Amino acid sequence: MRILIGCLLLTALVALPALSLAQAPAPFFTGFVEGEALKEGELNGLAWSTDGLQLADGQAEGTYTSPELAVQPFEYAILSWNADTPAGASLEVQARFLHREKGEWTPWLSWGMWEKSPKRASRSSSHELAAISYDTAWVAGDNVRAEKLQLRAILRGEGAVLRRIAYTLHDTGVAERPADPAHQGALTQEQLAYSQGIRESTIASVMCSAVTTCTQLNLAGEAYLPEEIALMQYDAALNGYGNWSFNMAMAGELGYKAYVTYADEEELLRLLDQGRAVGMSVRYSGKPDGGQPYLEGAPMTTDGHLITVRGYEIADGQRWYLVSDSAAATDEQAHMRYRGSQLMDAWVSRILYVVEGKEAESRAIVRLPATLSITDKTGVYQLGDVPAKAVFLGFTGAARNKPGGGYLAYTVDGQPGTRFDAKAAGDNLVKFPDDVPADKVTLYVMTNLGITYVAQMPE
Repeated sequence: MRILIGCLLLTALVALPALSLAQAPAPFFTGFVEGEALKEGELNGLAWSTDGLQLADGQAEGTYTSPELAVQPFEYAILSWNADTPAGASLEVQARFLHREKGEWTPWLSWGMWEKSPKRASRSSSHELAAISYDTAWVAGDNVRAEKLQLRAILRGEGAVLRRIAYTLHDTGVAERPADPAHQGALTQEQLAYSQGIRESTIASVMCSAVTTCTQLNLAGEAYLPEEIALMQYDAALNGYGNWSFNMAMAGELGYKAYVTYADEEELLRLLDQGRAVGMSVRYSGKPDGGQPYLEGAPMTTDGHLITVRGYEIADGQRWYLVSDSAAATDEQAHMRYRGSQLMDAWVSRILYVVEGKEAESRAIVRLPATLSITDKTGVYQLGDVPAKAVFLGFTGAARNKPGGGYLAYTVDGQPGTRFDAKAAGDNLVKFPDDVPADKVTLYVMTNLGITYVAQMPE
C-alpha cells in the first residue's frame, strides 16, 4: 500500500559510455500502450488517429479495452496516462490483473474520473483478489503475484483524446540492481527550485507534489506557477495534491509525454544521464534521531514528500544528488545536495515522476489578458475584460470544491518573488495591501478550470 503524501528537461544528450553492468532482472517494469498499439485493442464508440483515440462521430462515450498483456510477475501497479480532456470531457482509466495463485481475473479497478474540474477524483476500492488506494493497486493475499494485465479506458464528452496509457509494476521480492560505476555524473542545464512554504498559504503545507511537477515542467521551458498546476491536478477523493497518477496526467494535459514509474537507483541514474529532471517520493529527517531515514541537510522531518532530482555528481568517492527540495525555507535554500546512500534510504516506494518531451498542443491552462482599474475604495481595484464573477467573495476558499474558484498571486515590478496577500473584495474586485503600488503589479487570477487571467493597470 502506498504512503499518502501531504505536501523536462530535454537538453542535448551527451555520448554515454557503454554500461558494463550485466542486465540483471529488475524489480520493476514500465510499459506503454500508445501509437498504433492503441488500434490492437477493442474499440467501442472510438476512432483511432495519429493523435490518439477519440470519440467516433455521433458518440458521446467510447471504450478502449486492451488485449491481455503478459507481464513479469508483480505485486503493485500504478497507471498513468496522457490525454486531452477539455471542459465537459472526462477520462476514466482502469485495469484488472490475473491473480497467479487464484488463477482468476480481479475485478476492474478504477484510477478515478479525470476531468477539467475540481470534481476530478480517484476511486479507492477493495476486493478479495485486489485493491486500489487512490493511485496504487495491489494483488490481495500473502506472497502472491499477478502475471497478466488488461487495461481499459472510457472517454466521455466532445474533444477527449487519449494518447497513451503507461503501467508500472513492482515486485518487492526481486532485488534491486546495483548501480553501474559507468554512471559518472549528469546535471540539467538549468537550475530551478521553489520553496512551498512561501507559496499560497492555504495549500503551502501540502503542495510538494504539485511543486515538483511544476519544477519539472518549468525546467522543460514552461513558465507556470505551482498553484496553477495544483489547481488542475487536485484529487477531490484525496482532498489533496499528492495523487501520483494525477500529477503526470496533468503534465500530459500540457502536451508532454509524462508517466509514473517504479525504479531502482540504476534506472534513476539512466534517466538523469539522459538530461531529465525527475520527481522522487521520499520520507526523511534532517536529524539522526528524527524517526525517519536520516538525510543530512534535509530541512524537516516528514513521512511523505516529493522532491525534484536534477542530477548527480561523484565527489570524494561518493555519489551526491543535486535536488530541488520545496521543504526549504526559501527558493535559494531549496537547491540541495544530498548524499546518495542516504537519499536511497529515504526514497520511499521507489516512485519517480518522469516528464519527457512536449508532443502536443495544450489547452489545459490558458492565460488571458485582463485589466485593473481604480475604484473609490482604498486599495480595491476593479478587474476588467473578464467574465462576470471571475473573482468573488470566497474565491480562494472555493478553490478545492467550486468550479471557478482559485488563487490570487501577484508580482511587483522591481521586487523579487511572488506574493499571495491580495484578497477578493467582491465580484471582480481585488484588494491589495496599502503599501503595494498597483500601477506596478501583475496580478494572476488562477482558476480551477484552467484559465488564468493576467491583469495590469493600463499605461
